[in-house]
Amino acid sequence: MARLRPACGVPRGGLLGVQRPVTSVERRGRADGSRLSRVTSGIVHLYAQQYGKGPTHARSHLVGDVLICVMYDGFIPAERTLVERGAGEMVHAMRRAWQESMHESFREIVESATNRRVRAFLSQVNLDADIHIEVFILEPDPTAP
Repeated sequence: MARLRPACGVPRGGLLGVQRPVTSVERRGRADGSRLSRVTSGIVHLYAQQYGKGPTHARSHLVGDVLICVMYDGFIPAERTLVERGAGEMVHAMRRAWQESMHESFREIVESATNRRVRAFLSQVNLDADIHIEVFILEPDPTAP
């Protein structure tokens, strides 16, 4: 069983006291950490370039062939206003349209950083928590044991 420790950037007990397992990426070392850092930086930069503001905190995780970039506090003021006034579906629709139009840019960031092909890209945002996730399903790693 994997050793448990709190996620980076959250209180010692984790979010709401939930602990997370240490992933195989963390056990493998710096090379994977560097790749994940490049993914996170690239995605945050893409958001900042397109929205004029990027998320204030982000982190990527790789578990097997699934790469997840989790971002916090990414809404621009206009989106926050829409959410607060009950027009959150407009924010969802706009974000979905943007992510679909930027699909290739997201794919290029991940493939360049990981040297692995992206099989599928999924995206979601939670309006209440202002948490954004980008999920990439990668082709199997031919060098993995």
